[in-house]
Amino acid sequence: MSRKLMPLAMIGAFVTMGLLARAQQSPQAAKAQPPVNVEGNWTLIVHHPDPKKYFTEALTFHQDGNKFIGEFKRVWPVLKGDDHSMQGFIDGNRISFDVWHHNANAANIAGTNTFTYYKGTVNGDTMSGTGFVNGEDVTWMAKKGVTGTFPDGKF
Repeated sequence: MSRKLMPLAMIGAFVTMGLLARAQQSPQAAKAQPPVNVEGNWTLIVHHPDPKKYFTEALTFHQDGNKFIGEFKRVWPVLKGDDHSMQGFIDGNRISFDVWHHNANAANIAGTNTFTYYKGTVNGDTMSGTGFVNGEDVTWMAKKGVTGTFPDGKF
């Protein structure tokens, strides 16, 4: 390569490297999207592999930026005292949260602690995804502002 073309080749290489670096940053820029708003009351239906194990939960989200806390209460089938706390994160329209369960009874005063995990995507007043509940993989869907028991697993 001649000495006259060498500077042009170097400039071309630097421009190409810069474009590649920007292309690699694009997913990061997309990840930095502001979180969607999930504040308020939602109803969540969990679909177990066995339809007899479907259940419905009433959720209340208290959001602060990309984090939230909330309450998780069984509404179908009704289980006495089945109210739990949850916490989670939102990244753009992706949501993930876990629910803390403390189970105590007369035979086991100290009780046991378990967690269930949910992750999914928010789309306006609906969300859906996958989870892990009582050792089983599940799917779930939720809708904002609706109430009911939905024993058939549909809104």
